[in-house]
Formats: sequence, structure tokens, C-alpha cells
Amino acid sequence: MHAPEPKALRTWLTQKVLAWAAILPRFRGGMIGHLQEIVEHNRTAAQRDKERCRPADGANIEFRHFRLIELFPIEDLDTMVKGLRSLFQLEGRDHPYQHHLDEFEERADGLAYGGWTLVGTIIRSGSPFVVSSPVRLIPDLPEEVQQISIIEHKVLPSLFAVTADVFLTDKATSRLRSIQSASYFPEVTFHHWNPRKWINLYSTKGADAITRDAVTSWIDGLRLRIEVLLKPFACGHFLNTPDEENSRLPAVETYRLINVPLGVDSERSARRSTGWWRSLGFHPSGLESFESTEKLLSWTESGGFRVARLCLAKAPEAEPVVEYIDTELLNDMLGAFAINVLIDSLEGDLVKARRKAYQHLIFGLRFGLLSRDIRSVRALSRRALVMKRLQIEFEASKDLISDQMKHLSGMVNAAIPNKPRSLDSVLMNGIEWKTKLVEQHVTLLKEAFSEHLSVLNIRLMYRLQLAIFWLTLAYTVLTLLAVVAVWPQLKEVWQKFH
Repeated sequence: MHAPEPKALRTWLTQKVLAWAAILPRFRGGMIGHLQEIVEHNRTAAQRDKERCRPADGANIEFRHFRLIELFPIEDLDTMVKGLRSLFQLEGRDHPYQHHLDEFEERADGLAYGGWTLVGTIIRSGSPFVVSSPVRLIPDLPEEVQQISIIEHKVLPSLFAVTADVFLTDKATSRLRSIQSASYFPEVTFHHWNPRKWINLYSTKGADAITRDAVTSWIDGLRLRIEVLLKPFACGHFLNTPDEENSRLPAVETYRLINVPLGVDSERSARRSTGWWRSLGFHPSGLESFESTEKLLSWTESGGFRVARLCLAKAPEAEPVVEYIDTELLNDMLGAFAINVLIDSLEGDLVKARRKAYQHLIFGLRFGLLSRDIRSVRALSRRALVMKRLQIEFEASKDLISDQMKHLSGMVNAAIPNKPRSLDSVLMNGIEWKTKLVEQHVTLLKEAFSEHLSVLNIRLMYRLQLAIFWLTLAYTVLTLLAVVAVWPQLKEVWQKFH
């Protein structure tokens, strides 16, 4: 268990102090009186924020589905296939649907790309929606989960994706609405441990932000529980990252909106409850939100492109879950979405290593760290290879990926007046410039480390030659001393010989 952060500890202490001040008789001045004023202000703000976070009349939301995405490079293809066979227990026996995986393996090594295969379905009990693939029964699935469809995709010639389409029950919607509609008080944090400074040095986190954090934290926890179940069978690029407390897989969450107008025109936007949207974690008026009259896609406030939220307008008639999940849209945007997230991940790795790498290159020339430098060059060479391969394959696949996302051009962001941006152009342009940027920096570091190793190698060879010279000189001197020591005997032997 990790030790609590100082800020978290101060926040906890602040809440205890304010709770103690609230039960005391009302003071009219002094530090306790000021603390009681903070409590009263928080109560008023909590009530105001709760009213602001209520949906408009008749509006509501349903949480029905999310897709988790794990990526595998071609060198990890055997690991991916072996894990999926183990998940659905296809090893060592004949299965009527085993040929689906066999066909995908046959196509995997080719330079063609695109296509997907339904590997199997995971259920907690009962029967899946459609019985056309292997079924795995896992009673430990969360109660909010109805079933999980596992699908494998060939995103690029050397990049594969395993997606888990998690279909949710009504309990997920009920839980989401319950968390969002609960009452939350603003969170006050003293900036100093000294009580004399509490009155003037503190910060307040609004109740609406706390509501949003509670909603997103519960959803993140639900995704994490699914990741824990899938990790033994589909552990690729993202699940190998060392973070056990938060979900790591990229995700697209799907919601259904009830009596909520969609569209970028001001009339529709004015009829929406902004506080309600924000309390659910959406930012429809931000730069990372794209909208049409039928759909809205918004990325979360933090995490870059890792988590997207797709909202669909609910049809008047009731339909089964699988019919209103827009799987065609999810599959069409998968390629660009997955490549964007992968580049963001590689960029994050580069940012973590960049400063230390440059410091070591400029200030450090120690021979004791030669093995570490060699490992660094090998790691950078692998990243440079991945980025170069990704760049080449994306350039070759760009036209097809762009054509698949052509219908996404109707989803527009109008946050900047007179400069609307379509979803497809943002995804494609983002891949192009980020790929070039990251690839250039990785290549620069790799070349710098290679030159660094060359300099170390030259210095090492010079020292080695110098050591050999001194050793040769020492052995020569020792030989001469030995000759001098036995010179009378050598002279006698020489005379006898003659």
C-alpha cells in the first residue's frame, strides 16, 4: 500500500477540522468563526451545484457499453494467439469455431491489413446474445456486466488489436445515475500545517468537480476490474505498463441519451444542462468534443486520446442492446484511434527518458556505466524501429483508413468560431504530425547514444592499448632482471657449449 501524499493528508486533516468546527456553537469571530463560515459557504455551494448538475426536464442518460483496446506488434503475435486460445480453451481439442483463429493467423503475416474476427464471448451466466463463437463462463464478472465479446483486428500490417466489447446491464446505468445525483460538499485543503495560516491559505474544490471525479473514478474502476480478468490472456503493449491502481487500456464508452438534443448550433446547445454534462465528465463545448445531430464523441479531460465517450441518441422504440451499439462506427474509427493512442504512449515513454538521457549524454562519460548505455541504445533502437515501421505502414494505409472514416466528417467541433474541425481530419492529422515529431526525437536520441558509445569505445581502446604497453614494458623489465639474476649460470653454460 502506498503512503498517502502530503496534499491528500492535508485534505483529510482539513475535513476533520471543519467537521469539528461545524458541531461547535456559532462563533462570531476568530479562527473558529472563520472555519464555521467556510462550512456554511460550502453548504450553500453544495446545494447550488446540486441544482446546477440536475438534467433538463425529461433528459437522462444510459450507460450501456464500453470497448477496451489492447495492441500487439507483430513480434508478439504468437503471445496474442496463444493467450486467446487459452482464454477460450481451444488448445489440444477440436472446436467447431477454432478455424476462425486459424484463418486469422494465416492472414496475419501478410502485408495486407484490415479485417476482424470474433474470437469468442465471455458470460457470467445464461447464454450470449449470438451463439456463433466459443463461449467462456466466468462467474466472477462484475454484476454490471452482461457479456464481453472478444474480437481481434489487423490494424496495420505489423499492428494487431484485441478489443473487448463489454455490454452492461441496467445496474450500470442505475449506479451511474446514483453517483451523479448524490450530494457532495466542496473539498477544502489547507496549504500549511500551521493553524495560524489556515484562515488565509486554503483552496476549495467545487462540488461539481467532486461529482465528476466520483463518476469517472467508478467507471475507471469498472474498466480496471475487466482488465484484471483479461490480463492473463491478452497482455500486450498497454497492460505491460507498471500501473496497478488505474485502468490502462484505451477505451471507448458508449452512452444513450434520452431527450437530449445533439448538434453544434446554438439553439440545441442552449437547451442542454451544462452542469449536468460536466458532472458526468463530458465537455461538449471543449476542443476535444465532436458532434452531429445523432452522435457526440468527447475525449476525457485528462489522458489525451486514451478514453473517448460516444453518445448516441436513443431511438423511440426499444431495441436489444446489440442493435443500438454502433459497432460499425467503433470499427471504422478503431485504426486511427488505436494508432493515436499508441503514439501518445510512445511519446510518454520518450518524455520520461528524455531528460535523463540528455543529462547522461552531456555530463557523463563513465566506463562503469557502459553496459547501461548499451541497453539504452538497444531500447532506443527498438523504439526507433517501431516508430519508423508505424510511419511507413501508416503512409501506405492512410488512404484506406481515411476512406473508412469518411462518414465521421459529419461530426464537427465548433469551439473555435468560423474554424470547424471534423473528427476524421483531427485523427488523421494528429497521427501524421505526432508520428514525425516522436520519430525525429527518438532517432536523434538513438544517434546521439550511438556516437556516445563510439567515443566510449575509442577511449576504451586507447586505455586498453596503454595498459598493454605498460604490461609489455613491465614483463620486459622483469625478464631482464631475471636474466641478470642468473647471468653467471648462463655464462657458464655458454662457455661449456663452446
